[in-house]
Amino acid sequence: MTERVEKFRQLLQKELGLPVGPKDPILAEYLAQEEFREEMAAEHQRLLAAFEEALVKNQAIWSDQAKNLANQSLNAALGAAREKVAAFSEEGGRRQAGMVRAAVEEGVQRLEKALGQSRHVILRNPLLLCQGLERGQPAAPGDNLIGMGCVFGLSLGFA
Repeated sequence: MTERVEKFRQLLQKELGLPVGPKDPILAEYLAQEEFREEMAAEHQRLLAAFEEALVKNQAIWSDQAKNLANQSLNAALGAAREKVAAFSEEGGRRQAGMVRAAVEEGVQRLEKALGQSRHVILRNPLLLCQGLERGQPAAPGDNLIGMGCVFGLSLGFA
């Protein structure tokens, strides 16, 4: 008998007052249960060790998968951000181009209006221009037109 079995036998005699011999069926049952518990504990330890090993392997796999998913998410977010920046830049460029086009068109219209008014003045008042040139006033831009106006005016007999 083992020490545990002997303690159990003495406990039964002391607590319950039952005489228990070394070949008593209660001790045989107790021994069978003890052996079963020890076998189960050993099996549980083996299963626990196998589970821990599988868990370590899975943790490495899960870690790699989590990293891959995080990288995919970050790459997708980065791609979306790049697309948005490109779209905003393109939209801003179009807006700026539209503003520049409008300003240029407005400037061209002003220049055309000023040119039209200048032509109007030159064609309506050729004698005044010829008189200004005859007095020795400094030449102004468009002297060729002014000179032509004076020649035109003089040839028509306005001078």
